[in-house]
Amino acid sequence: MKQSSFTAKELFAMAYLLRKPKMYGIPNVMGADRNVSLQVVLDELVSQGVADMDMDGHISLRPEYYTMVNGFCDCQKCLTVNARYNEASMQNIIFWLYDDSWIMSEVIDDRYVFSQADADTIRAIVNNSFCTAEMQELKPEVVIPQVQIGKAKRACLKGNFVEAFRMIRQYGADSDTSSTIVAGLQGSSYYLGLVYMDMQSGACQKQDCSFLYSDSVLLSLDQTVANFRTCATFTPITCADMRHKVNSLLDSFLTKGA
Repeated sequence: MKQSSFTAKELFAMAYLLRKPKMYGIPNVMGADRNVSLQVVLDELVSQGVADMDMDGHISLRPEYYTMVNGFCDCQKCLTVNARYNEASMQNIIFWLYDDSWIMSEVIDDRYVFSQADADTIRAIVNNSFCTAEMQELKPEVVIPQVQIGKAKRACLKGNFVEAFRMIRQYGADSDTSSTIVAGLQGSSYYLGLVYMDMQSGACQKQDCSFLYSDSVLLSLDQTVANFRTCATFTPITCADMRHKVNSLLDSFLTKGA
């Protein structure tokens, strides 16, 4: 019976067996001792019946897995969708366009569960991830150096949320906006992030959008350069504006041959 659930390491090993130079949407988690880890995983794939070993010890992937591996390595387009609704509810899904068909994988614990998809399913999954809460009056945009964001994140990890709040406030964010950003750094707020990759022209063309919501404040996240420093930009927006931005990116992904 064909298997449909794999770890990131197993997917890397499967791509390795087909001599694929890249994977889209799947992180490389093999670590520093790649060769040792790879051999362990290859042995596991053989024991699972996903790969075969001949009399000389050469390992090859079984043909029934070629299309799946080609999908995440040779795709024309890739879309990752990461949604966090609260601390206990998260969703991580990847979609690929390969050979005029859609493939999807939902990340459950540490495993990637593959299945076929269609445009209506993809659009429904993304639409179900939208924030629908009421917004307060929109506040001014806030620009914060990435270094400062990193410091605030470390403060959150130590449980020092008051210090993280102070770090964000000093860059002009009001109390509500600061609270939303800190909640995002804590991992306790709503978050939606999409990354769209288009490889049809050869080089990977990437677009992304991401959003935070907490306490009636919805923020669009971007990156900019100010005073020669990379900065994070937090722009208050409405749910309608978020939906428009996401659907624009989604339309580009779902348009075949464009």
